[in-house]
Amino acid sequence: MALLMKQHAIFFLVLGIALVLWGQLRRKPPDLYATFERVVLVAVGGAIPLALLIALFAAEGVLGQFWFWTFQYAKAYVSEVSWSDAPSTFLFGCWVVTLAMLPFWLLAGFGVIALWLGRWTADARFFLSALLVASFLAICPGFYFREHYFILLLPAVALFLGVAVASLGRVCSIAVGPLRARFISAAVFGVLAVSYVVKERDYLFSMPTGELSRTRYGSNPFVAAIAIASYIREHTTPEDRVAVLGSEPEIYFYADRKSATGYLYTYALMEDQKYSTTMQNEMIHEIETAHPKYLVFAQIFTSWLVRPQSDKTILAWVDRYTHKCYELVGIADIEPAGETRYMWEGEISRYKAASRNQVYTFRRESDTPCVTGS
Repeated sequence: MALLMKQHAIFFLVLGIALVLWGQLRRKPPDLYATFERVVLVAVGGAIPLALLIALFAAEGVLGQFWFWTFQYAKAYVSEVSWSDAPSTFLFGCWVVTLAMLPFWLLAGFGVIALWLGRWTADARFFLSALLVASFLAICPGFYFREHYFILLLPAVALFLGVAVASLGRVCSIAVGPLRARFISAAVFGVLAVSYVVKERDYLFSMPTGELSRTRYGSNPFVAAIAIASYIREHTTPEDRVAVLGSEPEIYFYADRKSATGYLYTYALMEDQKYSTTMQNEMIHEIETAHPKYLVFAQIFTSWLVRPQSDKTILAWVDRYTHKCYELVGIADIEPAGETRYMWEGEISRYKAASRNQVYTFRRESDTPCVTGS
């Protein structure tokens, strides 16, 4: 099922097959027929959800879109970062994810070494090493190494933490006996855990939601999205469509309103890949055709990730379309280190922006379809 969520999960399917092969081939004598049978069962089990999904998409007439987003665009997406840039990107990602919990990551690294130097069974060594390799490969496609990709590594890291603590206990038991050794190894882990909690106590326990979001995500409009969505929900019916220009799909969720376009995030439109212009034109067409009652435009770098080489057609179109067809009814002015200011309707004319990060809410001026032309 994980493969349906993200293509990276293919490495864990391979891991499952590898574990079956390992278990079967270690039998004396190995049963090749049983091995083949179990490998096929695992492979087919992984393929069935995908096959059912493909059948569903074919029945709905959207198999072409599925193929495009899953394979054609995915191929373009993973080709953006070069092999030569991969090491520096990986090191930066490692620096970010280990910033708050570096001692735990170092201890897990000790666990990797201890697994092969200590008294561990061949099965344990194979399973843990294979899991680590599969987890690492799963964060590699595209060489982006974004922070949330490293979540796939956490189960392996946690297990190697356990190996490290257990190995430390074994070493200490030589000098102080098994009971004291267990206490020492548990104490080492406990000290690390307590030191982390003390260091991050504000972040973990007392920091208000808005401040926590600003601390972790800067100018991303995650808090502002709640207020914007609340306004939209109060001024629309469930049948009304909304368009969000930017990568803020949480607004649809909070507002409980359907999107006027299939493009729920816009990073792909700014990427240096051959489909970006086609994507922009398609999003423009979908929005103009639906002519949603409300349109939200996130004028925030992190919502678009515009690059020097990006095609900015849709950004120019937004300006024309909103000026011709919509009325500005809301501004959320987001200061990364301060509060977010909200202005609605009559308050807007008297307001001067305090930052470069704004989210604009527009209401259509007429129910009559409105297009801007090229």
